[in-house]
Amino acid sequence: MGSIQNTVYYCSVSKGNEILYSYSCGNHEIENLAALCLEKTPPFHSWYFETMGKKTFGFLMEDEHVYFTIVDEGLQNPGIL
Repeated sequence: MGSIQNTVYYCSVSKGNEILYSYSCGNHEIENLAALCLEKTPPFHSWYFETMGKKTFGFLMEDEHVYFTIVDEGLQNPGIL
């Protein structure tokens, strides 16, 4: 597996509207995209994945926390979790 810089573009842990932790590859466009995605967190799922272009977007919701990531499509869903 490659380095985190080559596979993970963004990841965060949030509770409510507050981001408790985030990692970004330094790309402001990815950070803006992540903010938009977090505003639209799927309300009726405990987990959700979608691949668009060459990026996979993953949500895991548990105990009022949202774990969110944007990764390279080459990293399979089990690798995201």
